Amino acid sequence: MRSKIVLLTLALALVAALSFAVTSRVTPVNAQGTACDDKAYLTGVGTDFQSLGADLKAVDTTKVQSLIAQELSISVLRQKYEDMANVPANCYVTNLYVLAYAANINDLLALQTGLLTDTANADVYNKALTAQSARVKKFGDLVTQSMGGGAAATAAPTAGS
Repeated sequence: MRSKIVLLTLALALVAALSFAVTSRVTPVNAQGTACDDKAYLTGVGTDFQSLGADLKAVDTTKVQSLIAQELSISVLRQKYEDMANVPANCYVTNLYVLAYAANINDLLALQTGLLTDTANADVYNKALTAQSARVKKFGDLVTQSMGGGAAATAAPTAGS
């Protein structure tokens, strides 16, 4: 149950952060030099991650099959951005952050799956979930910043909260 709250918090934080990023034009501090401002690209990212947020809300974090199904869904989303042939030049860094963000969400789900299946090492998984939640928050913030938004105004989700 606590892990579902973590995933829900993560999804809601991302949706709020992406909504802010699309409407805000604060110059980010990143290797891109300028904010990603390609409307079609931003719309696509926003739509994809709003869908992801809804999917994450629906995950039953007490069922391995639900977690694995969501991992597959995120893998497909990540591959979409890996295979994108025409990333706008000023969105290249944003695209890299999107990839890292998706991969880190997948890692979070994999750790939750491990927690359910390897109960003898629950403490190890809980510590890893806490650390991974911070990584997910970090990359979510980087996506937002590279799109022209400030850091997300939400606390980092933690395992067990």
